[in-house]
Amino acid sequence: MNIDTAIFMQNEKIRRFPNSIEAKKAKFYDDNGYLINKLMDIKHWNTFAASLIEQYNSKGTLSEGQIFSASAMIMKIDNNAEERAAKSAEQKKNMISIDISKILAILDKTEGLERRYSNGREFVTKKVQFPKVRVGDLVFSKASDSSKNAGAVYIKYQKEYIGKVLGGYYLPVNSPCDEVISEIKKICKDPLDSAIAYGKRTGNCAVCSRDLTRHDSIDRGIGPICAERLGIL
Repeated sequence: MNIDTAIFMQNEKIRRFPNSIEAKKAKFYDDNGYLINKLMDIKHWNTFAASLIEQYNSKGTLSEGQIFSASAMIMKIDNNAEERAAKSAEQKKNMISIDISKILAILDKTEGLERRYSNGREFVTKKVQFPKVRVGDLVFSKASDSSKNAGAVYIKYQKEYIGKVLGGYYLPVNSPCDEVISEIKKICKDPLDSAIAYGKRTGNCAVCSRDLTRHDSIDRGIGPICAERLGIL
């Protein structure tokens, strides 16, 4: 049986049995084809859409309330998709090429480093799970290997998230000013020197942020364990 014959027989069946499920589906699709197609597109991840398609296939129609709810849902999904596309386009337009490899090298070297410190009662040992590089008001941290941004470096300024560097490009958010972006570029070129200068100025280790108590650590801007891991000692 060829396609034309199959279509003819289907149409003939609908004509002869106007109250059949197939006839109802055909009539409903003529009036609401766009809605059915959109529901078909999202039924694999949207349970409401899947339930409506199931009813459409079994009864050949949807109620007015279901049509209204489904139309509102589709409109919201489409609007959200347009907003995401516009946001992505804006981010791409503002992308800045930055080499973050030196920041990542510092973070990789210090991840998993064991720290021994006093909690007020005793000395305890704890691994550094989320190392950071701190320079002034800027903080650089690595995305988790299991996250969708694996390989990225997150950046905060004055404790506010201002974007990430991924694939060699900085994607700013929250509109950081030109001076902050210039500072980010400067730090990425030589993060170790920038971090050491910060540690000397504040008295906190630029890698783990703990207080520096030894004179040689204060002069170096980085604590002895972090310095050893980074190859400074």
